[in-house]
Amino acid sequence: MPKKKNKMIIEKKSSILLVISNIIMLVVFILTLLLNNSLMNSLYWFILPLVIVVNLVYINLWTKRAINPDNKKSKEVNRSADDITIVSTVIYALIYLGIIFIEQLKHNMTSNMYVIVGFYVLTIIYELICTSSIKSANKEMKDLIEKYGLGK
Repeated sequence: MPKKKNKMIIEKKSSILLVISNIIMLVVFILTLLLNNSLMNSLYWFILPLVIVVNLVYINLWTKRAINPDNKKSKEVNRSADDITIVSTVIYALIYLGIIFIEQLKHNMTSNMYVIVGFYVLTIIYELICTSSIKSANKEMKDLIEKYGLGK
């Protein structure tokens, strides 16, 4: 039982960390738009990979999809990331890396307000996709647990 309680604490802390990272990103985004200086632009592009890492931790903790194929002998639930979360994370990270790569070639890419606003909108869309995918995966897992009588 203590192992399950520790897992619940870690899941709750990851949810809080996700909310905090998104609030920090929102504040930095607003300050970047208002102040429009190199410090805020650098801070914005520094915060984004941290948000990606926090999202990966959150996805890893909350996505559950499959049951153990040997459910007659074992009452375990296997966990795996849902395909849509992996694909959206890879695309999101590749777009981020593409922007940073173009910044190396053309030095005004990350200070462009259209790029900053566009990537912030992309971040919101990415997080909505991941959240809805996690909700769907958890609903599917609950149905599988009830169907096969697992977890008893």
